[in-house]
Amino acid sequence: MVEKTCKCLCGAVSFVAEIETTDFGVCHCKMCQRWSSGPSLTADAEINNLTGENDITFYQSSEWAQRAFCSKCGSNLWYEIIAEGPNFGAKYMSAGVIDDLGGMKLATEIFIEEKPDAYCFSGDLLQMTGEEVFAAHSSTENGN
Repeated sequence: MVEKTCKCLCGAVSFVAEIETTDFGVCHCKMCQRWSSGPSLTADAEINNLTGENDITFYQSSEWAQRAFCSKCGSNLWYEIIAEGPNFGAKYMSAGVIDDLGGMKLATEIFIEEKPDAYCFSGDLLQMTGEEVFAAHSSTENGN
């Protein structure tokens, strides 16, 4: 378990993220591209010591998930599963709010079929299509 301090651009929202592994991933789905203005870099995290809760706004982007962002500066905070099932409550924290990415590494790319040709990541990364992601999670979720 790795603990990382996190905050939004303006500092109104801060928290400590407990991350199970040092790996983080990138999502190429169209919703994440629109939300992040490009690929969405995230880490599976438990969020603790949250301050600035009144400055967090949630946007329900689908039947199964909502996205949290700072209402003051607009920083993406996390993506959260709200659908009942094995992943209910899972949070995928935006890598951009982590104060120090030291010791972490990009390991996974998902929704690779939606990745634009304008960029690519190097290295030996696990790559999964959206269909493969849903099969791996074996729940009723159908996207982001």
